[in-house]
Amino acid sequence: PPPPPPPFFFYHPATTSIYTLSHPAALPFSTGHCASALATGVAAEAAVARDREPELEARLAEQLGAAHNAAGNAAARGYLERALALRRAADPASVEVADVLNKLGSLELRRGDPAKARARYEEALKLVIAQLGPDHPATAITRANLCYLDAEAGKLAEACAKFARAAEIDPRDAS
Repeated sequence: PPPPPPPFFFYHPATTSIYTLSHPAALPFSTGHCASALATGVAAEAAVARDREPELEARLAEQLGAAHNAAGNAAARGYLERALALRRAADPASVEVADVLNKLGSLELRRGDPAKARARYEEALKLVIAQLGPDHPATAITRANLCYLDAEAGKLAEACAKFARAAEIDPRDAS
């Protein structure tokens, strides 16, 4: 089996606590590392809750939500909704809110609700464009997600236009 992925470290300066959680996107979920990431996340979650640090709590909830989503666990929604609430409370128009919205869009798509996925992706795209501009590479992945939804809905002209725009901005995210 491949070696475990590198961990993310969260440092809380006031308490000098260090939290660790494997990055879900780096995990080869098909080889079983998802369970260890979730177990590590549960331990980190308890420590973060004890210190009541909103930024760490939001980051951890987002990471656990992504890991649960990749594992197909129903717990993903609760973690991602918590992360979204914390991110919105800190700055409702932030790119971090858009990141969580993209993860929620992915969750909605996985759960078979393309209309909710589209709403999440469209809100994320508006936030990223407002913060970073329409040509920023961070818009490409959301544009590609919307392209996929259009193609699945049979809107091929719209899908092709969105794909071309995503590929123009960042060819790596439009594949």
